[in-house]
Amino acid sequence: MNRILLVGVLCLLVVAGVFAQTLPAPTNLAATQVNEGAISVKLTWDASVNNVGFRVYRSAIDTAHFQPIGMANSRTFYDRMVVVGTRYYYFVKSVAGISESERSNVVDILIVTPPPPTPPPTPTNLVARLVPDGWSAKVKLTWHGPRGPWNFKVSRSANDTSHYNNVGTTADTSFLDHSVQPGTTYYYFVKAFSQQGGESGRSNVVDILVVAAPRPRGTIRGTVIDDSTNAPIRNVSISFFRSSGPNSGGTLPVFTDSLGRYTALLDTGRYIIRANAMFNWGTTGGPYRPEYYDNCPEPSCATVVAVAESSSFTANFGLSRPTPPSYVYVSGTVTDTNNVPLRHARVSVVRTIQEMNFLGSLGMVPGIGPEAMNLEGLGHTRGVVWNGYTDSLGNYRARVIANQRYIALASKEMHLPEYYNNKRTIETADIILIEHDTTGINFSLELRPTPNNSISGSVKDSAGAGVPSRILLLPARHNHPHPGVVRYGHTDSLGNYTLAGLPAGQYFVMALPFSNYGSSFYKLNSCGVFRIQDADTVVVSGNITGIDICVRGVHNNGLTVIRGAVRSANASVIAGVRVAAFDAQGEFLGIGITDAAGVYELNAIAPGVVTIIADYDGYTSSQLPVTVNMNVFTLDNVNITLSPSTPTSVSAPGTVPEKFVLGQNYPNPFNPNTTISYAVSASSIVTLKVFNVLGQEVATLINGNVAAGSYNIMWNGKDNLGRQVSTGVYIYKMHATAATTEFSQMKKMVMLK
Repeated sequence: MNRILLVGVLCLLVVAGVFAQTLPAPTNLAATQVNEGAISVKLTWDASVNNVGFRVYRSAIDTAHFQPIGMANSRTFYDRMVVVGTRYYYFVKSVAGISESERSNVVDILIVTPPPPTPPPTPTNLVARLVPDGWSAKVKLTWHGPRGPWNFKVSRSANDTSHYNNVGTTADTSFLDHSVQPGTTYYYFVKAFSQQGGESGRSNVVDILVVAAPRPRGTIRGTVIDDSTNAPIRNVSISFFRSSGPNSGGTLPVFTDSLGRYTALLDTGRYIIRANAMFNWGTTGGPYRPEYYDNCPEPSCATVVAVAESSSFTANFGLSRPTPPSYVYVSGTVTDTNNVPLRHARVSVVRTIQEMNFLGSLGMVPGIGPEAMNLEGLGHTRGVVWNGYTDSLGNYRARVIANQRYIALASKEMHLPEYYNNKRTIETADIILIEHDTTGINFSLELRPTPNNSISGSVKDSAGAGVPSRILLLPARHNHPHPGVVRYGHTDSLGNYTLAGLPAGQYFVMALPFSNYGSSFYKLNSCGVFRIQDADTVVVSGNITGIDICVRGVHNNGLTVIRGAVRSANASVIAGVRVAAFDAQGEFLGIGITDAAGVYELNAIAPGVVTIIADYDGYTSSQLPVTVNMNVFTLDNVNITLSPSTPTSVSAPGTVPEKFVLGQNYPNPFNPNTTISYAVSASSIVTLKVFNVLGQEVATLINGNVAAGSYNIMWNGKDNLGRQVSTGVYIYKMHATAATTEFSQMKKMVMLK
């Protein structure tokens, strides 16, 4: 028996040896440069033997240093690791087991800069029509345009054709414009755009007059006086919150005249009424307490007023002033990092983000008037309740109202601004409860670095108006040794900004308006990108201009407060998390930020189904659907858990992969989670994105700098808007750029429900 096995093995070896000697070499090898997406070389060849593999060899610049670069099972191979300006030489060998043929013919190709990509086709046949929505209307746009790796941008102008602004983007060939007003003629055109091919020409221009349906209405009127003097109060904001009927929620407020009188024409329904004069700068003696009709401090005890068709109701208010405040002192010292006192450093005590958002939800623009000023080394600042300068010993003493929460800030020209307790931005600044005289609120300011790099731009809303904001520059790298903001500053009063003395690198840029607008990251051709994973990065080297950020307004038109905590997967609280409530159209309904205890608060949320989204650098954003019922004015314990978005390293310590690799996802098919493995052999700028079969981007999983190593990252099957994707085939593509190497590869995966 053993002798028979030995003979069989010898026969196989003889056959293999004969095959190795006769395995024919591939012929007619040809190389072509491919410029779709990342530049690559397409190799094709002929082979007369089936069921064999092929090993591809390459040498750069000369024909003396060939190395194997990959295997192919078919007669085609794509070399995606090529550099413009380099000549490459290739040959191919057939491979079967341990046998390898002679080399094919050698081909060479010089990689040249590709011609500019062809812009996407221009949309045609744009049509606009009115869509009824209760007693209001919306404009629905439809157009013709082939689908492809591009989106469509909708531009609009009101009452003329010379002031167009972007009002939205979509991957579809239709768009619903919710932000139209009756009696206005709107003009629209559409363009297709892509990151690779730029913009198309504009479509035809259409116009449409928005006409509202006839509404049954009634009237509420009244007078607002000072409780203690009976004197009328002018410029009081009167808000009406509809608790039944279509379009439930807040309406636009009306204001009292010089005699304290107001009149409002309202749709039929049931209303809660609020009078607010908290920031009545023209009134001697300061602000008043807000009040709900009738003589109630909270909406839960308000009298609900019914409005019938052609009815009239009188709702009068008598407002009282808060108890006169008591004052205390806050003191400390400002030094440099060598503990040398800084003379004439500016110290400011400002309102918290939470308070500014709350005041904004009352229908006002807080922090203006005497609370708005320019701070040295920082810029235009709102909500400043005290400010002053240090003496020759670096000491200051601030007088503030007792039993309030504040944020303390020190700034000085040529230094980086700093919040109390070594915090660099207002997002993570310590909130200080001042109950009595307090000392030891000290600052240690660092000299502003002097690299010759800067970034500048503007912050505007969708109508093109400048929005004063805080500007944050965040590193676009998962493994940064000091995660968080690299630089922090403010715009001027018109929304323009410049951040100078920046380290060269790749960054995300975020605008955090002082009030009444949601935060937004920079993204080309988009407005209001809330999540960092949806943002574009900016490479800063030299003086970078034109980094303009579009922000969207917050529609505070309800009375419900939503509170909760944001924690990590290990139950640790996370401070500085951006939290927002959105309606079904993606409009901001409320904004907040977590404090040191991880707690957030969203004010003035209207009834309906809303989506709460939490976003923070280094974590995957999380969302939670919440139903806000009528006449429920507080929702507590709406808690959110965030998971780290940093790719999980699977390399052994000190191990560097030999090459770039994109692995096949597992499991595949999957539902709803799958894990993608990849490796980079050098520190690289990496993007990993998911596309549908039409080439449209679905989700961004990585967009930043990644150290050399092997990694796993999980995709939860949700798109960039947090929606679960449907059953189907998806493509994930990795692109990595190192100092001298560029890698690009894509693979397929299947979501199966």
